[in-house]
Parts: sequence; structure tokens; C-alpha cells
Amino acid sequence: METTQWNLQIITLNGTTTNLTYEDLLALPQITVTSGLYCYGNIVASGDWQGARLSDILNQAGVDQSVLSIDFRANDGYSVSMPINMAMRQDIIVAYELNGSPLPETLRLVVPGANGNSWISMITSISMSDSPLDESISIPVSIPAYVPNQTSSTTPTLQPSQQNQPQTQLQPPTNTSNKNPATEPTVPPTNVTQPPSGQKVAGLQGSIPSVGVVYVLAISAVVGLVVLSAVFWHRKLRA
Repeated sequence: METTQWNLQIITLNGTTTNLTYEDLLALPQITVTSGLYCYGNIVASGDWQGARLSDILNQAGVDQSVLSIDFRANDGYSVSMPINMAMRQDIIVAYELNGSPLPETLRLVVPGANGNSWISMITSISMSDSPLDESISIPVSIPAYVPNQTSSTTPTLQPSQQNQPQTQLQPPTNTSNKNPATEPTVPPTNVTQPPSGQKVAGLQGSIPSVGVVYVLAISAVVGLVVLSAVFWHRKLRA
């Protein structure tokens, strides 16, 4: 449906119907609310929502103390409800723009702090009811609360509280798999039984004479025996 053909019906308790065109909504004081649309923790859209304050729309149609809840119905048959004390909050608007651009869904209820299923879009009717409504059932609050931040020359702007603001950028962990590790000097394998350089080995290995020494001693013994044998036989022959 084109915006020029869009009508928003406001129905009071006594059945009086007020028809607001898209141009009628634009003529109301424009309010800017900075908020994020979340679906059970997942961000769907965020930024500056521009529209008409819901309380201004209800007051224009005629709301009194008998009204206890507000019912919203969309063009596709979807509907949500909220208690009147929430509907009169100054940060709840019927938005027609996001970040200065018209919404493709034409109209959307902006409810900072509520889950996205309460942010009904393509709204075609708003009805007043005298039925009490439990706030925790109608508007499941699962998103950080929003508080006023600054006021422009015409309308207040609402910003999320700093400590509960959802994180929008995650720094990826540093990937060090492609980095060359620092070069370490290669240590040759060592034998734990090898003595330090310059130190002699004590024990069996140091007590064994070399082969050359053994050979010389053996020759000397043989020569000695030969000499003694010759002397013995020489003396025996002379006797």
C-alpha cells in the first residue's frame, strides 16, 4: 500500500474512530529515538527512528483514565498489546523513518528495551481497551534499557545506556599461524655419558696399557730368556 493511501485508525473506548493519514502523522511533532531492533538477542536493525510519539496520537484521539491497555493491529493480521502506562512513555513512537529514510513497512511501533516481536510493523489500527494487561506478558523486556541522552531543538533523542550497550564490533583473534617463529640455534644431540672437554676419564679405561707397551715388554722377556738359556748351556759345556 502506498503511503498516500495509508490510513491509521485510532479507536477509543466508546467506539469513536479517528482516521490519520500518513500526512497527518508527518504533521505531528517528530520524535527521534535511537534504538536497536532485536529478535531474541540478534540485531535486526538499529539507528535513529523518526516518527510521532504514541502518547501524542492517543491524546489527539482522546484517552482517559478508563483506558488500561492499548491494542495494535497490522495490515497482515498480526497484533500486540501493551498496558497504558507503557504506551504513554515518551520514548515509544510510531515510526515512519529510519536514519532519515522512509520505512519500507510504512509504520513501525518502536519500543526501546522490548523484544522485536513487540515492534509491530505495518500498523493499521490502534484500539483503546479497559482490560488490564500484565506488562511482563505483553512486552517481554530482554534488551538493555534506554535512557534519554540529549534533546534537539524540537524533539528529544534517546540513546542506549553506555554500560548496557550491545557490542557491535568484535575483534577477531590474532592469527599467528602465518608468522615465522623466532629462529633458535640448533643444539646437537649430546651423550649424557660423554665427559666435558679436557676432562680425563677415571676408571677401567685409564688402567689398561696400550698395545705398544705390551709388545715391547713381551719381546724383552723373550730376549732375556734366550740370553739366560745361552749362559746356562755355555757353563754346562765347560764343566
